[in-house]
Amino acid sequence: MLSISFLVFSCGPNSEYRTTESGDQWKLVSFTDSKESLDSAAIVYMDGRILSKDRSDTFSTFINRPFFPESSPLWTVLSNRFSGDSLEYISATNDFIKKELHLQDTLVYQLRIDRIKTDSDLNDARQVELAVLDSIARSELVQKEFRELDGIFMNIKEAGDTTAIMEGREVVIHYRGTDLNGRVFDDSRRMDAPLRFVMGNENQVIEGLEIALYEMTKGDLATLIIPSWYAFGSKGSAGGHVPPYSTVIYTVEVLEVGI
Repeated sequence: MLSISFLVFSCGPNSEYRTTESGDQWKLVSFTDSKESLDSAAIVYMDGRILSKDRSDTFSTFINRPFFPESSPLWTVLSNRFSGDSLEYISATNDFIKKELHLQDTLVYQLRIDRIKTDSDLNDARQVELAVLDSIARSELVQKEFRELDGIFMNIKEAGDTTAIMEGREVVIHYRGTDLNGRVFDDSRRMDAPLRFVMGNENQVIEGLEIALYEMTKGDLATLIIPSWYAFGSKGSAGGHVPPYSTVIYTVEVLEVGI
């Protein structure tokens, strides 16, 4: 169960709210002796929750949520803060941390800054990924059992029929995504139903899955090794489950292909 005990905002070092140039309000609730300043951050990871203006409803809680400095006026406040700080931020603009909520009312953000990654950190992560991918490509397993497909490594474990997957056709799949250590970050079998979508429509699956599916047929079961530039890229997944520059592994089963 999600613990939000660190988000008890009854008191703190600043009892008065400050107002930003955009008209939002904020106050510092607590701080640590951390010297890790956010002014050099490329990504800020935060824990927190989003509430209604009167704090009677909680719309969302999150842990380790990535936030990108260029994406909102909140950065005018965060840029002067440090890792470990907690703050309350009140905004009448649309939600800028979890945009999928599509809320159009004043929101209260209760936030704790966990840590940051700098541009240097991200560049180091990219170099590590490239080195790991080179090692994977040279491994005996991949050399024998996988074929390379535009930078993706693909192994058809079970072959289906000849019903090809083409643009504009509806496809139904089960999938399971893990990192290179086997940690599961997404699994359609944990949901109510498999994923159903139309091939070629944007923002339905990551690019690496789409590239591989064009090479698959109904009934195929495949393992895919997908580098970050075909997966979640330099920013990682929206929920923070996949870090930036992460190669991922997907198991995909094609259940149905429309005519």
